[in-house]
Amino acid sequence: MTKGPMKPTNMSPREIQMCVIDVMQDDEIESLSTILSTLNNDSNSSWRMARGCEFTAEEVRDGLEESMAAGLVTPCAERSRLGACSPMLVQEVGEKFSWDEVWFHLERAGREALRSWWEAEGKVRFPLSEQ
Repeated sequence: MTKGPMKPTNMSPREIQMCVIDVMQDDEIESLSTILSTLNNDSNSSWRMARGCEFTAEEVRDGLEESMAAGLVTPCAERSRLGACSPMLVQEVGEKFSWDEVWFHLERAGREALRSWWEAEGKVRFPLSEQ
C-alpha cells in the first residue's frame, strides 16, 4: 500500500504531530534524526511522498514537543555508562540534554491518539492506495 501521489499538501501542526507519532510505532525508542529520516524516506509509502515535500527538523521538534506535553511521548536519555536510557523531564529536552542526545518513547496513549486521528481524519485526508 502506498500513500497517494506526490503533490504538495499543506499539513496542520496536528497532522505533522501524527506523522511523527506514526513513524515511531515500530521501535521502542527513536532519535530525532531517525524520525526525520523515516518521514523523509523516498519510498512511495513515506509521509514525504504523501505530503509532497520534506519535513524539517523544526517541524519534527514541534511535533515531539506537543506529544511530550500531552503525555503521548516520553523523552529519555542515557544516564549511565551502560548506555541504558531512562525517562527524563520534558523540561530537560533542549536544556540539560540537546535534542540530538534525547531518545523518544511512544506511549500507549500516543498509539491510541494516532489510531483515533487516523480513523476520524487521517485516512480521509491521506488515503492509502494499492500499488
